[in-house]
Amino acid sequence: MVVHCNLQNCESNSKYHRNLSFFRVPTDLETRQKWADFAGWKKISNYFTLCENHFDRHDILKKYPRALLRKRAIPRIKRAIEISGILHCIIYFLSFA
Repeated sequence: MVVHCNLQNCESNSKYHRNLSFFRVPTDLETRQKWADFAGWKKISNYFTLCENHFDRHDILKKYPRALLRKRAIPRIKRAIEISGILHCIIYFLSFA
């Protein structure tokens, strides 16, 4: 089964990004709502996931066999959206060259 990051414009998935970890939305209601606010989710599914690119490094505990997320960790990095926007601008400007 392929896992996808559910942040808009993030293209991370477990098929092409095998070195990334994906974390399911937490069950704690307060933390869950903070994830939803960050991601802009109107409705939250128990199966929504975010990839590790959206968390501070100190929130991720790399342990064998998989990475763990610290309790109550909140996503803070929308890097995938920013990178996507930058690449879009580069492609746009190159089309006029």
